[in-house]
Amino acid sequence: MTEPAQYEKYDTDEFDVDLGDDVRRGAHRATLSPLVTGLPWIIGAVLSVAVVVGMYTLVGGGDLDLPGVSPQDPTTTPAAGGETTPATTPPPTSAPPSTPAPTPDQSVELIVLNSTSTRGLASRAAEQLEAEGWTVADIDNYSAGEPPTTVFYATEELAVTAEAVAAIVGGTAALDPEETEAVTVVLGSDYSD
Repeated sequence: MTEPAQYEKYDTDEFDVDLGDDVRRGAHRATLSPLVTGLPWIIGAVLSVAVVVGMYTLVGGGDLDLPGVSPQDPTTTPAAGGETTPATTPPPTSAPPSTPAPTPDQSVELIVLNSTSTRGLASRAAEQLEAEGWTVADIDNYSAGEPPTTVFYATEELAVTAEAVAAIVGGTAALDPEETEAVTVVLGSDYSD
């Protein structure tokens, strides 16, 4: 190939000589390794994934369904080699034997007293209690005022029995250690048969 006419007027210098591919000419920068040139892209990708996962967890609050990762079954535990084995759970502890709930003692004799001016109220309440399987030993009037319907009992052992009777007559049960009878039903003006 011949040089164009415009280049013929200049003399040949060191730049016109072909020195081969191993000799550098002109201003050059050092060649960067592929790791250094790709590092910004790698950091950017990792940060993007971290931001997306963080936002999903913060906003969604759920577990991520990542490919190749199955949710952990609470009944299995990871073993060596990625296999899962059944989790060992401690044997159930036996609860201490519970004592049976106390039951009302219907053999306890009841005293039914009327604290109101309504005639026959104690008799009607006694009939209702006997129909429920209770034994009424005595029916009388109550002379110490007009309390609301209350079932008085003498000892703590009779609490369950008194509460069962109170549920029938629509009153409340109250411990009265000075009570001489085991269980006494006092009918107030709130009693309705």
